[in-house]
Amino acid sequence: MASGVFWCTSCNVPLLSELCEKCGGRGVFVKLGKHVDPRPAFDWDILHTKKVLDEEFGLGAGEAVIGEGVVLLNKLPYLDKAYEVVCDGVIVGHVFFDLFALRWRFKPYQEGWLRLLEHELGSWAVVAKKRVEKGDVLSCIDFVEASLLRGEGQYLAILSQKREVIGVGELRKGSVRVLKAWEPRGEAIRLRESSWSDVVEANKAFIARSASRSSALLHKASKRLGPNLVVSYSGGKDSLAALLLTTESGAEPRVLFNDTGVEMPETLENVERVSRALGVEVIYTEAGEAYWRGFELFGPPTRDNRWCSKLCKLAPATKALRSLKDVSATVVGQRRHESFARAHTKEVARSRWLPHIVSIAPISGWSMLLVWLYLMWANKMDMVNQLYLSGFDRVGCFACPAGRVADFLLVKERHPSLWQSFEEELRKWGSRRGLPEEWVDYGLWRWRKRFPKGQLKVAEKLGISVADVRRKTATKYVSDFSLWAEGEGWCASCWVSARIELVRAAKALPSLGEVFLSNDSAWVEVRGVGRVLLEQSGRLVAFTKNGEDALSILEKAARAVLGSMLCVGCGLCEEWCPVEAIKVRGFSPEVDERRCVRCGLCFEKCPVSTHALRGFPKSLQLPRRSP
Repeated sequence: MASGVFWCTSCNVPLLSELCEKCGGRGVFVKLGKHVDPRPAFDWDILHTKKVLDEEFGLGAGEAVIGEGVVLLNKLPYLDKAYEVVCDGVIVGHVFFDLFALRWRFKPYQEGWLRLLEHELGSWAVVAKKRVEKGDVLSCIDFVEASLLRGEGQYLAILSQKREVIGVGELRKGSVRVLKAWEPRGEAIRLRESSWSDVVEANKAFIARSASRSSALLHKASKRLGPNLVVSYSGGKDSLAALLLTTESGAEPRVLFNDTGVEMPETLENVERVSRALGVEVIYTEAGEAYWRGFELFGPPTRDNRWCSKLCKLAPATKALRSLKDVSATVVGQRRHESFARAHTKEVARSRWLPHIVSIAPISGWSMLLVWLYLMWANKMDMVNQLYLSGFDRVGCFACPAGRVADFLLVKERHPSLWQSFEEELRKWGSRRGLPEEWVDYGLWRWRKRFPKGQLKVAEKLGISVADVRRKTATKYVSDFSLWAEGEGWCASCWVSARIELVRAAKALPSLGEVFLSNDSAWVEVRGVGRVLLEQSGRLVAFTKNGEDALSILEKAARAVLGSMLCVGCGLCEEWCPVEAIKVRGFSPEVDERRCVRCGLCFEKCPVSTHALRGFPKSLQLPRRSP
């Protein structure tokens, strides 16, 4: 499904392949926008889209535009949330969330306008020209006749003198800018009424083959690797499909569910309901207060700094899986269509974080439409997370920076107290840094440095300086790096801005060497390399025989100090230690100097120290002199 979807015009259903299995006919190809991965429009989506149409073009517009057959929604890249709306095998328009007006709108395509005008709805203008082009700016002298129902910002149909729809425009400051143009077409397309059971019927052999292939993959993997499979379950549709396929393969899996601490109540309920229905054991892991402690340390997670993934997902899941010694493989519901990051997902691969465990992705090549049709075909829609049927197209943490402002408003409407608690923390964090309320209201908190072009325009229109946001949201825990020659050796130093507790730090520094503690500093003798000094003020200095070692030891010491001072209690350091030499007591990691082999894995894998050390230099080119 590289650039569109096939549609049977006889049965009025979308197809997973060119052939309709219901009538035997061949479907027509419907070209869609970028990142094609359409999903069904459920009852909530239909009612919502009709309401938006009624508000935009007058009462009855929703019924006029949305046909009697099934409807597909294909997400579009946009400032916020936007979909192509496909009815009767044709795109009728875009429904999108206007980020500046903070409300949903609808922009009709040619088919949408034909349906509106049949019912004398919406604004229009007849032009003297035979055709218009995208980007044209039309003034009143270009119009032969017009009917404008609203003012600035309204969409209107551009008609030829034969009353054919040839474009769509937007009224801006007394002129009309052409947004899209088409070849003339006079009549709307109307196909027979259809339902999702018709869609399943038209694709059932394709669905069955896909399910059979995935089940066979799982059966073969369990025979080769062992029967102890664990399905990573998130409460979402993809992980539900992966779980069902695993049980169908003959395996008796356990389910691993990780509560990040910012889950939606419907997701927690779904885990209970699905596990009861399938009779599977659930292994629960919890991030506890890790998210909120991380928030205090680093601010809200952003798309360019997702500290939450390691802290609240990876750490507890890794800890659980490492404790399950008999696990042969994990089954995940990852799909290549989901995102660029997952575009190269393999069906079977070694886990990056747990090399002794194989990860199986049985639906890696599936489209979203196939996932939904599989769940319908298997009569498992009663197991689907109810959020999907209430306007959400993804299930995850309610405070996820990957969410859209439209999603956040849905959360606020559905769970006011839940969203209020998060929003209050956002506003407090932003207020302490002198950021305006719009930083929260328009979702600008979702980026720290790498703002997309569209969001740069949003900030500019709101009068917010992105450079100012970048400066005020920076969270640096190490700074002022220096490297210099001293005598026959080298020194490297930096400043650690976290509040230093020497006794606490001294319990983590044995990961480097033998520790000597005084009232205002701590020394670490690193055998065969040099030594490190940590001062109460936060200054950290490494003394070694060469410059490369100085910078390397300085980084390891900074990791240990920050991992100790900023610990959130995730326990990932314990899981990585090969000799069980480190324990986390409360929020303080303690290294047993007698058992430690100085491998450094504990703080190298620590998600807190990793994020706190972002920007630590790999090399320093400075003169051979003291600073």
